[in-house]
Amino acid sequence: MERTALFTQLSDLKDQTWQLARESLDQGEAPIYRTLTEFAERLTRLLAPPPNGKPVGPERVSNTRGNSVLIPIFARYKGTRYEGQLDTARNNGGRGQCLLFDGQWRTTSGAARHITNTQVNGWRFWKYMRKDGSVGLIGELAKQR
Repeated sequence: MERTALFTQLSDLKDQTWQLARESLDQGEAPIYRTLTEFAERLTRLLAPPPNGKPVGPERVSNTRGNSVLIPIFARYKGTRYEGQLDTARNNGGRGQCLLFDGQWRTTSGAARHITNTQVNGWRFWKYMRKDGSVGLIGELAKQR
């Protein structure tokens, strides 16, 4: 199989997986949602272009620190769903660039501002799926550290 065709098929699979994850969340299927988002995130990292032509390696794939745990997060704004990842090791007492959104590490408020074009408290804007399947604000995670 040609490399371009393979990447096209993987990209289509990634898009389909994100769509299924959204549908499972809307239907309240938290375990299915978590599994699908993990898979879609792996596909997203696999398909990401290398920065400055450098080969993709462990630093590029995760770009995390220490004992990182990447938590899938999401927000809805004006009918559109946005998704990112919160890196718990980058969370410095509620400050720091701990949110991977749109291919860049940002503060929680910076990522929210990128979406809304207004000042927003990112810890109240972004949500995550708790282990029990309910939805919580990511501010809860900052308080746990």
